[in-house]
Amino acid sequence: MKIRMKAAALLLTCMMLLSLMSFGCAETPKESGQKDGQGSTASDPLGIAGSADEALQDWSIYDKLIDEIRSEQDSQKRIILMHKAEDILMDTGAICPLFSWNARGYYWKTPLNGFYFPPLIGPIFTHTTGTADGILRVRQHPFSTLDPDLLEDVSQRSILLHLFAGLCEIDENNCLKPDLAENIEISEDGLTWTFTLKPDLKWSNGDKLDANDFVYAWKRGADKTIGNPYSSLFSSIEGYPDRLNIKASEDGRTLTVKLVRFCPYFLMLTAMPAFVPLPQKVIEAAEQQSGDPFAWTETGTMVTNGPFKVKSWEPNVLLDMVRNENYHRANEVTLDELIVHCEAVDSSFYQKYIDGEYDFIEFRGQGDYSQLPPYEEHHSVPWALGAVYLSFNINNQELFGKMTPQEAKTLRQALCLLIDRKALAAAAIGSEDDASSTLIPPGVSDGSGNGEQFRSNSEDYRYPIQDPPGYYPLKSDFTRAKELLQSLGYRFTDEGKLSPETPLHLKFTALEVAKDFLPNVVEQFESYGISCETEYCNFETYMKQRQEGDFMVSLSQWGMDYNDPLNLLENYTSDSTHNECGFGR
Repeated sequence: MKIRMKAAALLLTCMMLLSLMSFGCAETPKESGQKDGQGSTASDPLGIAGSADEALQDWSIYDKLIDEIRSEQDSQKRIILMHKAEDILMDTGAICPLFSWNARGYYWKTPLNGFYFPPLIGPIFTHTTGTADGILRVRQHPFSTLDPDLLEDVSQRSILLHLFAGLCEIDENNCLKPDLAENIEISEDGLTWTFTLKPDLKWSNGDKLDANDFVYAWKRGADKTIGNPYSSLFSSIEGYPDRLNIKASEDGRTLTVKLVRFCPYFLMLTAMPAFVPLPQKVIEAAEQQSGDPFAWTETGTMVTNGPFKVKSWEPNVLLDMVRNENYHRANEVTLDELIVHCEAVDSSFYQKYIDGEYDFIEFRGQGDYSQLPPYEEHHSVPWALGAVYLSFNINNQELFGKMTPQEAKTLRQALCLLIDRKALAAAAIGSEDDASSTLIPPGVSDGSGNGEQFRSNSEDYRYPIQDPPGYYPLKSDFTRAKELLQSLGYRFTDEGKLSPETPLHLKFTALEVAKDFLPNVVEQFESYGISCETEYCNFETYMKQRQEGDFMVSLSQWGMDYNDPLNLLENYTSDSTHNECGFGR
């Protein structure tokens, strides 16, 4: 017996909506008589003693825990397992949370209307009105690729969804609903999904689009050899990564997917850029001609199936898109042209907006602040679920080479205790209330489908710090940090700074966009006598260094791909391309 679309989609959509709308849920209040940091001591500053000790010796323990989370169907047991995974990661001291970043700042011209911000995706301009000439000019964060399998930045998701359409979409009401799919059937055990596509779908070049394009795209996306940093998004499908159990019917109208486990967020994934169809014929022809598997995204070659198609494209400079007449809902597109400026930020960033060169810009904390646009045109939109944190490379020989694993962990935890997260959050995003000391940011669902967020205290689990839930104080705890450092042999002057006799030097790696924020982190460490140096990189260099372990401390940011803690927790398995800390390596 199969559950048909109307029943199944209603259930799953309700579950997803509860997750999507859980941004900003109230924190669980601290019970009377409880104290922050209850259970913690100088030797166990997080109050979770030994959570990571065994795993640091054999990281397969953590890998197996993630596999257990993936397969567990009891929601309450799954929540406890996910807390255990976060405890392990936090006890290593290798991940140092700073603040959550759920809202993004934008400026847009007052007449503009009709665009919206789907959760986890960002601004969608397909229905925008109020432009003078039918052309919208947007200023976006730099990006160098249009290939959905090489997604670089969370803000790039919205760009790709102007070029591609998937099986489902999130509409202007934050509702998850079918897009290219006409009908969806789900087996009684939730493991077999059958998508029937709408008839007469086309690519922008007029070629037929069918279920085979999804089979090709998903198998390509799961293939780790092409360098897709998000290949693990396909791990819920049976046969991942080499033999995904997905099939197209003979007539190309039906796509059948077999999952290895029940996945409550699978429908949400089908609305993301990683799960859009791809034109196999065009990709393979371009590769055969050039030898480059990504040459198909070049101007004059790229084929799309979304509201827009590419007119011209220069990486990290400009993307010019025009209406795609073969889009299956072309009559709903209100813009004739969408121009995205994506060059590096310079001092004229805001002035160009004021002068009318841009209609819509994302505020990134950069540029000439003396030329800020009118305040009434500034908007803060909470569409993302993001975390900003420091990542320590546990295999860095310069910092940890002469230490035992326990000593290295103690040093990292001491450094994490020194940070004033409230001051950092205020400096970076203008709100100390967003300071955070958990890896999983507030607003992330617990995955149960009941609308509760993961970062909360319950009868089954309590964070070491109760209110707000966390692992470290939000203000610097110099006393405990000093005790830990002294246990490692570091000495301090009467002024509370590290003695020159026992120096400590930190090297930070960060993206260029962090130039206005990372100095705040450096300043805090230097105030305690720790010497620091910084290196700012473009995205390609930054990712290469992280993946190869060629750094000491990295300023990291993660935007959730789907609203479930597993999305962040599975980043740290031994074989994950996002395991920048080097666990299990």
